Amino acid sequence: MHHLHSNNYDVVFCWIPSHIGITGNEKADQAAKSVLNLPNITSYPLPYSDVTSSIKKHLFTRWQHLWHNSASNKPHNIYPTLPVNSNYPKAQLTCQEQTVYNSYNSLRIGHTYLTHSYLLKNEDPPICIPCNSLLTVEHILISCIDFDIIRQNFYTASNLKDLFHNIHPKRIISFVHAIGL
Repeated sequence: MHHLHSNNYDVVFCWIPSHIGITGNEKADQAAKSVLNLPNITSYPLPYSDVTSSIKKHLFTRWQHLWHNSASNKPHNIYPTLPVNSNYPKAQLTCQEQTVYNSYNSLRIGHTYLTHSYLLKNEDPPICIPCNSLLTVEHILISCIDFDIIRQNFYTASNLKDLFHNIHPKRIISFVHAIGL
């Protein structure tokens, strides 16, 4: 590389997945490693496309590590592994549905005004009267006996993870509207 550069040759590096089956692999590896012992060589730019995949993978790995080790991470129960791509991209929803879905995104983390306003008002937590249990997002979406029949018209899920991973957002939104929330 140094010799080529000294003789005014332009060299472009391209990433290839492997040297398997290519004659001279060992020689190429030795030559590449020998450059590390040379004095400071002019740096050559790499095409961004050669490194973006590695950078994305590294950042995602760090993000997943932080996600997994966060002490106060309520959505971790629903998404123990960060989703690489959403199962239901917003592109499948109309603009009006996107607005509604965004306002209901708090359902995913289990915090809504209905279930948590008592914290702001310094009151006791709300109780579901028919079930005599704490009024939580999970209770409303999964187990409240008051909504069983209506819920069956939209989805069946045994927990929030199952609900948000396997049920289309339109069904969840429709259920919330149907029960008057």
